[in-house]
Amino acid sequence: MYVVDNGFVASKAFSLSDNLGRLLENQVFIELVRRGYDVEKTMFYYRSRNDKEVDFVLRKGTQIERLVQVCYDMSSSKTEKREVDSILECAGELKCSNLVDGFADVLSE
Repeated sequence: MYVVDNGFVASKAFSLSDNLGRLLENQVFIELVRRGYDVEKTMFYYRSRNDKEVDFVLRKGTQIERLVQVCYDMSSSKTEKREVDSILECAGELKCSNLVDGFADVLSE
């Protein structure tokens, strides 16, 4: 579930540091909605056959336009491998080569 105001989430959270990844993913969601993606028609979550996940599948018409994977901290090689493996596996299943890994890429467009 996403909300339209990260301030609301932060004010209700018991431990903000534990939620930075969720706050970042929520901020990316807000930005995608601002850019015109529709939660019911053009923006989806996806889980592969092997339970790998990608945070956002963006579609224009019938074409998958882009996959977006959000991760707050990829300094651990284990986390980096998990996130990269997930987006690559989902990209293969969805036949999408336009991949975005992170927040800065989404905001810079």
